Amino acid sequence: MVLASGTKGWGMPDDELVKLDGLDKAILGVCQIHCQEPRLIYDWDRCIVVLVETNDWTYDEAVEWMDHNVTCLYTGNTTPAFLYKYDEEEYE
Repeated sequence: MVLASGTKGWGMPDDELVKLDGLDKAILGVCQIHCQEPRLIYDWDRCIVVLVETNDWTYDEAVEWMDHNVTCLYTGNTTPAFLYKYDEEEYE
């Protein structure tokens, strides 16, 4: 997985958002946090599905790869964000 530019259509100049190569199908949109640069936000669960389908990996292999190679990535002020869906039943 490499970083790529190419964010036309997101309302930002191409060089302002960091896009993760190969995970386009997991992009939810652009998020904005007060006093910080806009950044792409990815659906973490969808990233796993894309990795499993693309690489013929198991769920556990994809999770391990995401944890060690993607979610820990820091590329500066526009580092992509990841949405982890909240399951209320899981926390009852």
